[in-house]
Amino acid sequence: MDFTTSPAGKDAPLEKTIKRITDTLNQFDFLPETAHWLNPAPAAGQSICA
Repeated sequence: MDFTTSPAGKDAPLEKTIKRITDTLNQFDFLPETAHWLNPAPAAGQSICA
């Protein structure tokens, strides 16, 4: 979670940041209709693609 200690090029920092933001949005159930494009997984049994 601390990007300052990660070696350059080891992981994709943008990908980690997006996942971190998505996890935060999911944790607080904040704007799920906006966050679903970050995380395509259905929330609480809802089907987004149906």
